[in-house]
Amino acid sequence: MEDQYLTYSHHINIKRPGIALAIGLLWIMLVNCSSEPPVSDHPGAEVALSYCGSCHLVPAPQDLPHNIWEEEVLPKMGAFLGKYGSRSRRFYLENTQTAPYLESLYPIKATIDSLDWALLQDYYLTAAPPTPPLTPEPAPIRKLRQFSVNPVTLPDEKTDAPYTTLLKFDDLRKEIIVGAAGQRGGRLRTFDHKHTLIGEREVDSAPVDIDPATGTILTMGSLVPSDLPRGKVSSYSSDSLRILLDTLARPVAMERLDLDRDGTAELIVAEFGNMAGALNVYLPDEAGVYRLKRTLSGRSGAIRLRATDLDQDGWTDLVALFGQGDESVVAYFSRPGGVERKILLRFPPSYGSSDLEIADMNDDGHPDLICTNGDNFDYPPFPKNYHGIRIYENDGEGSFTEEMFFHLDGAYNVEVADFDSDGDMDLAAVAYFVPDHLRPTHSFVYLRRSWSLHGYNFKPAGFRKPDGVHYLTMVQGDVDQDGDVDLLLGNFAAYLPNGIVSDVKQGAPLPAYLFLKNTAITSGQ
Repeated sequence: MEDQYLTYSHHINIKRPGIALAIGLLWIMLVNCSSEPPVSDHPGAEVALSYCGSCHLVPAPQDLPHNIWEEEVLPKMGAFLGKYGSRSRRFYLENTQTAPYLESLYPIKATIDSLDWALLQDYYLTAAPPTPPLTPEPAPIRKLRQFSVNPVTLPDEKTDAPYTTLLKFDDLRKEIIVGAAGQRGGRLRTFDHKHTLIGEREVDSAPVDIDPATGTILTMGSLVPSDLPRGKVSSYSSDSLRILLDTLARPVAMERLDLDRDGTAELIVAEFGNMAGALNVYLPDEAGVYRLKRTLSGRSGAIRLRATDLDQDGWTDLVALFGQGDESVVAYFSRPGGVERKILLRFPPSYGSSDLEIADMNDDGHPDLICTNGDNFDYPPFPKNYHGIRIYENDGEGSFTEEMFFHLDGAYNVEVADFDSDGDMDLAAVAYFVPDHLRPTHSFVYLRRSWSLHGYNFKPAGFRKPDGVHYLTMVQGDVDQDGDVDLLLGNFAAYLPNGIVSDVKQGAPLPAYLFLKNTAITSGQ
């Protein structure tokens, strides 16, 4: 059968001269991205290295256009250095409720002198491009044949648009757990493997993580950026909900691990926060009340937690992805009595790191890192040529090298599995912050891997996104119990840069999630 491709409205010229595009089976850029700005004789470059480099990788002026530096980034950067410009420190402290959590971030007296601050601003504003760098031509997407797309819609979604913030497949009970933000809190629903609703409960705010084995649920407190710590960890049973932890800084993920090898599993919570946040370890006392045991990181931005034996010593380690400020992948190795911290990867602060998975991609016995970066909500979003999916291979000695980059605007989640059951690892990804003209065709991509002598050879495929559907969440699992790996895509019906308003007309039914049934085994693909 001749390949069919999805089409998109190509109304702007986004082809970038000098970018090599391999079209057909493979559309991948193999790149060596520099983590440091270009060498410059501008005196402000040394100032940037001194002040910016103390907190995160030094960004290059070319990473962002002139207006974003001038109107968004430099004013915020200045505030962290006590240079408030036309605004006051009080403006950044927001209000009396948030001020106690933010005061340590914004100094009363400037920590940079006026000359250095002027040089730093001039360095970025002089070298920044007037418009965003051109992005590559979008990958040609074949029509998805290996998966059938099945929307799961509820009657009450006709009036209440689904804002799905949590998807979990409970492999033990063969159930699908769907969490959603609501106008006055949040909601948890449970479906059986045939997508029949079998349970429902209300929670205090948007649910973002759940441990079905222990009946523990994590809620954000605030879906939109906020520095009021209102997140909670709760324990639920058939008829009750008990709060185990509260006043968490906008948490987004949790794991249970015995990192210090004392025989007791600790609760590790990624408190992404906004300006303030943390990666904290909690332990219950004899009364079952959770107390802070230690802080692994005192900064905001922890967005993903993965439990794996990264150093292959027989003990489960923690790997965290930070997606704000000092964007990075950090390992916390399990050790007797404590942890050993190691930074595995660092990214520029404009990257928008969004997801992390760990799998052996090159079949050498060592776990590799698969990362996406596509978060684009810190300022008015625009396409970035460095958004996409990357594979970092492990050399077996603890160092990771980028070996594959697939450009995908707004890449937000990735799943890794042998979806076609041929013995190698394939990828599936969803994207949220996608340019309008690409949104129907490039919000989901399945990268089926084909054998190749020369690195990674992926065949991109997808389907046309239904109206009123945007993907923030995705999970994998053998949902229909036929022996292969299926996918579930959560629908967050609004596009956040436009506000929390559904972009489909009133009364139209919208799916809470999409079930992508894998037909690889049944069809012999």
